[in-house]
Amino acid sequence: MSSKISPALVCGFAAGVFYSIPGFQSIACCFVVPFAAWISQYLEQRLNGPHHVRLPKGAIKGIITGLYAALFATLFEGLISFILHSNEFVRQLPEMEKILAQMQFPAVSVKEATGILRQCAADIQQYGFSGMYLVCIGLGNAFTCAIFGIVGGILGANYNNKKLLENKDIH
Repeated sequence: MSSKISPALVCGFAAGVFYSIPGFQSIACCFVVPFAAWISQYLEQRLNGPHHVRLPKGAIKGIITGLYAALFATLFEGLISFILHSNEFVRQLPEMEKILAQMQFPAVSVKEATGILRQCAADIQQYGFSGMYLVCIGLGNAFTCAIFGIVGGILGANYNNKKLLENKDIH
């Protein structure tokens, strides 16, 4: 495997593990994924020697790290759901239905949405798996982790570039 991909894979895996911890998901996207992308930049510098990284390239590496994090988080979420036949979605469904009922959407739309949500929850409880749920979670994770990966990739590249300039001034 290329050394340019492996730091993203390793850091994405670690972020995916943290991202799949119940109750930790709300802060994982905002802090863990950017930190993983930042660390990925650092590890890449350590593997390939100090070099200047343009910010767009740092952003792309951040996206790659974020997408790996999303992939592993989705896989772990699916595995946990399969083993336990439950997850946060199933436990929070009654609250989601109340919120949907209170919103100003047409009644037909609310009925359809709650029907789909209930079917996903029923599939998870019965089979431990819902394809619709996994696809939705995967797409949501991919979007969120990619965006926060960009942030971490750019910050990591900028930080490493500053350190590189400081070290050149000293030597």
